[in-house]
Amino acid sequence: MYSVKVAALGCFGLVSGLAMAEKIPSVVPSPVEQAFIPLGFDDNDNVEVVLHGHFSNSCYKTGDVKVTVDEATKSITLSPTALHYKDGYCLQMQIPFLQSVRLGVVKEGEYKVVVENQPNAKTERLSIKRTESSNPDDYLYAPISSVAIRKETVAENNTTRSIMTLKGEYPYMFNGCMEIQRVRKYMSPGNVMVVLPIAEVVQGETCLLRGGDQKFERQVVVDEKLEGDILLHVRTLNGESLNHLEENY
Repeated sequence: MYSVKVAALGCFGLVSGLAMAEKIPSVVPSPVEQAFIPLGFDDNDNVEVVLHGHFSNSCYKTGDVKVTVDEATKSITLSPTALHYKDGYCLQMQIPFLQSVRLGVVKEGEYKVVVENQPNAKTERLSIKRTESSNPDDYLYAPISSVAIRKETVAENNTTRSIMTLKGEYPYMFNGCMEIQRVRKYMSPGNVMVVLPIAEVVQGETCLLRGGDQKFERQVVVDEKLEGDILLHVRTLNGESLNHLEENY
């Protein structure tokens, strides 16, 4: 009886191990269609690019991305992977993904960007400028938590314009308060709109009128012509960024 019991447990353990093995995802190349590359990074920034594509069903998730920077040839190779859960229940549908990739600090220069295993992926050149300041950023940026663009009709002349809405929550401060002073924006090649919500620390009535509510919303008219897939790349407080894709705008 004892030996049979041990054998049965051994068989169960083997089956259980196989079942667990089947649940472990396989690592496959990620179906990246475009690498969005924002302008405006200096050689003291943690440079960022944003990958975009579509999974064919719900059994895929984004995986790791290997980054190789060759300063001699001024080229950057991105090797993105995806996790495939092949034995799961998969919804057959196109699922868009957006994946931010940090390259670290990159030396000044113009770099060619290549997505490994995806020769048809759209990319642009990455331009790194020499920094003119010892500060982490050129400006103090507001803490943006969401961004979106919508189209609206102007009743006066029956035309359509685009409105960008930025939302967030200011940090609590012991002295003064933070306030967005202006929003700069410019287009990068490859349909990337870089958004700089420039903030300042102010004193007085502005802080008193706000009371305890630190949430804010800022709307900006977008004059730039927008078409196709648009990446909104918003610089935020503490050197972070917020990326949002407007597909088929």
